[in-house]
Formats: sequence, C-alpha cells, structure tokens
Amino acid sequence: MGQEKGTKEKKEITLADSDFTPKQIQTILERTPKEYIYHRPGRGKDQFDYVSIGYVIKKLNRIFGFAGWDFEVVQQEIREGHIWVLGRLTFKDNKGHTITKMQFGSAAVKFLTEPKKDEKGGFVRDANGRPMRVPTKEMVDLGDDLKAAASDALKKSAALLGIASDVYYEKEYREVPKGYFGELEPPKRDENGK
Repeated sequence: MGQEKGTKEKKEITLADSDFTPKQIQTILERTPKEYIYHRPGRGKDQFDYVSIGYVIKKLNRIFGFAGWDFEVVQQEIREGHIWVLGRLTFKDNKGHTITKMQFGSAAVKFLTEPKKDEKGGFVRDANGRPMRVPTKEMVDLGDDLKAAASDALKKSAALLGIASDVYYEKEYREVPKGYFGELEPPKRDENGK
C-alpha cells in the first residue's frame, strides 16, 4: 500500500538492547536547542560549534540525577604551553550497571602579557597606534587552564554517550522525534535512590 500524499513515513531507529529507560534515551538523543550552541574559530575550519560545560552538566543531571554520575581526571600533563588531561565519566544505567566513557581534553596555558618595547625602551605600536603586547613567562591562572582542559574532557566523554551528538557528530546524527518512545515514565528507584 502506498502512503497518503502529504504524510511523512516514520523511519525506524534501531537501538541495541539497553538498560536505559526510554526517557533517558530520548534525553540523550534529543537535538541540542540552538540557544545552547556556541561558535568559535577552529583549527582548519572557519567555525567550530560547541556546547558549554554547563549545558553538559545539566543534561547529565537530567539523565542520571545529581548523584547518578561522576567525573574524574585520571591523568594530566603540562607541556610546551598546553595542558592535556584524560578524564573518566562514570554513570549507572537503570539496573545499576556501571558504564564508563573516557576521553582526552586540552587547553592552552595562558600567560600574562606586557607591552613590547623596542631597543631604546619605547613601546612598539600596532597599525592602530596601540601598544603591542607580548607574553611573559608568568601564568595567568594555571587552575583555570586545568579546569578548561577538564571541562573539555568531560564534554568529549559525554559526547561519546551521545550528548550533543548533533553538534559534535553532525553528519552521523539522526534526530529522534519527541514522543518516539511513547509515554515516558520516570525511572523507578528504591528507597535509597537506586
């Protein structure tokens, strides 16, 4: 039988057996609202889309609850003006199985700057007449740079789960329409919240 004119065929989405609830799956796979997508210049691209760490934390809390997930930096290194960290995101599915996603994150170390001086001690100016600045060897705040690298690792680990996959894996993303899984019930928990 043919389809009536003007109606859309519902494409089936195949998922492996999962111990996540339909509501958790729907929340993981839903499209990221435009107001949470930011843009910045990227390496080799004109523009790079990303989501904030606040958005990722909010999604993890919605999916697993405030105490249902954990993140830790398991390794870090500072080398040649860059920091890299290896982060581990751990959460539990609806049956209490522990699931782990690990990913690297990085950030540039930021250094204080000072006015650039010529050989006579005067300030070197740019084309607009402003003093040019050069980095010193003094870091601005290493703690902030470590937090940036850890945030990057958390976002990348969450993306492995599927959070913001429409942003990070645009070509592979397939939208799951709201209500695709029918009525969504909250996960049942025992008196200990598990």
